[in-house]
Amino acid sequence: MNTAHLNGAGEGLVVKAFLIGWRFDTTVICYILFAVVLAYAALLAVNKCNKLALKIIYIFCGMFFSLAFFISTADIPFFEHFFVRFNNTAFLWKNDINFAVLMILKEKNFYLFFVLFIAVECFFIFFLRRIYRYHRQLIQQHNYSDLSLPIFMPFILLVCGLIFIGIRGRIAKIPIHEGLAYYCDNAFLNQLGLNPIFTLGRSMEEAARSENALLHFMPDEEALRICAVDLRADPDLKDISPIARRQTTDDLFKGRNIVLVIMESMSTAKMERYGNTSHLTPFLDSLAAVAWSFDNVYTAGIHTFNGVYTTLFAHPALMARHSMQSYVRPISMAGFSNILSQHGYQTVFFTTHDEQFDNMAGFLSNNSFQRIVGRKDYPAAAVKNNMKVSDYFMFNYALPILSELHNTDAPFFSVLLTCSDHAPYGIDMRSGFKPRSDDIKKQATEFADWSLQQFMRKAALQDWFDRTVFVFIADHGSLADKMVYDIMLSFHHTPFIIYAPGCTTPFESPHLGLQSDVFPTVMARMGIPFINNTFGIDLLTEQHEYIVFSSNDKLAAMNDSLLYIYRTTMPDGLYRYREESVSNDKELYPLQYEYLQTKAFSRLQASQWMLENNKTALIF
Repeated sequence: MNTAHLNGAGEGLVVKAFLIGWRFDTTVICYILFAVVLAYAALLAVNKCNKLALKIIYIFCGMFFSLAFFISTADIPFFEHFFVRFNNTAFLWKNDINFAVLMILKEKNFYLFFVLFIAVECFFIFFLRRIYRYHRQLIQQHNYSDLSLPIFMPFILLVCGLIFIGIRGRIAKIPIHEGLAYYCDNAFLNQLGLNPIFTLGRSMEEAARSENALLHFMPDEEALRICAVDLRADPDLKDISPIARRQTTDDLFKGRNIVLVIMESMSTAKMERYGNTSHLTPFLDSLAAVAWSFDNVYTAGIHTFNGVYTTLFAHPALMARHSMQSYVRPISMAGFSNILSQHGYQTVFFTTHDEQFDNMAGFLSNNSFQRIVGRKDYPAAAVKNNMKVSDYFMFNYALPILSELHNTDAPFFSVLLTCSDHAPYGIDMRSGFKPRSDDIKKQATEFADWSLQQFMRKAALQDWFDRTVFVFIADHGSLADKMVYDIMLSFHHTPFIIYAPGCTTPFESPHLGLQSDVFPTVMARMGIPFINNTFGIDLLTEQHEYIVFSSNDKLAAMNDSLLYIYRTTMPDGLYRYREESVSNDKELYPLQYEYLQTKAFSRLQASQWMLENNKTALIF
């Protein structure tokens, strides 16, 4: 257990977490045993409990408990990465299962947990077999047909009754649910008591309900009205979209190329600029000091597909839904690629891995990306070890392609999605990189930063460098050592840097911002008049009163002092995050609580309505 997560919690609270965990574990065990006991009781009642029937029952029991052990083992790395117990979001990549499994198998830590599962499984099977043999001997030694059903019935009813109570988890009217694990102000302890099989089953049950196919936070009309007011929508453009408005623009970056780097897992928690003392990102820190740095920006979600989707098309992450796979019909989104391609820009997207992963190639191709460079384009020798190339390799591969685009005399828009700072880590020691750290995770961050530095140094030698705007933002952040809330701010707080050689001068903004603001903030300098039909704003001319972001099954709304967290299966809360207060103050600040809750719900509800009603398209 990472003691940093306990945040000063006393031993009594830790013990209570384990007692709560015992209740959830008992519930899962009783669910598995219920069918076993019923089958065994039925066989006894009809005197058919022979060797074959008993063996089938034990095989059934072994299979389900083995599955439970496997899920519980998988829950450890899942929780370590996402700070949430195992749930149905683990299957967001079901359409890319082969690639996802191969990526997992390349992660060395996986084998540690796999060995743990094998050890537990062997121990379990050994004792289950011994119990089965003993049980079989009892059946052979005793003739149960000599005993009447009334003798068995009271015992059967007693066992079934106890199992039923175990399934409910409590005698009270309302059965056990995730909210009962929420007993203190420590986010780690509140999740410690949960059972991953329970959370997986409940999340799948919730997702399967027809009423949960779409979000139903509030009426669509109310959500659209709220967003229209907050985004200063133009009533004359309501036929285009309820949030459409004409964007004020200038010519500062007119005619320039755009190189947008979406950095894997680059949380501000890794940067010295924001307090890290490990010297992991010297290049990014130095770049932020001489460029435009927006220091209070947050990502829309905690997955790469969230980051790509929101950075490029400025819509929020709809909680646990896969942004680029939820809609089977082609969707045209207002955003970088569509508007720039309409104005003569060449568009290209680079990724280090399989471009089909997360339906990336399909979604982006439908939104005016003319070329998508991924694993299919790289030499086989470069990708065979980790199913991807390193950031360093991708950047070097991209440079001549960008020069070719430049030589056509048409400007280009290029996106480079990095991946070396994500397990399995793609650190190329043959590149000349020399790590300072001994820890592999820190080395990966160092390598990602070093690769960016090498790219910018080589780009500076190209003819197109002085005519380009370089934009840097993370797809999402990563876990920090200290987690105060169950929605991790370090997993959302991202650097956002704009650097245009000979054009930008040192500037820093402390105001709240979102990943969705990258599009209008950059595009508003391109000298291209357009109607902003997105949820982003120009951070140089406008300010947010609040921001909204998602973390799988949780939703957050935040202003300068308060953080609202909506939890799908647990109580919501309001927290003074600047003070790292764990006290739920929703009753102390009822107006602010209602305000932020309404804003959070309206933002996602409005985005969903636009997607469902084909109101996301680009309009000039």
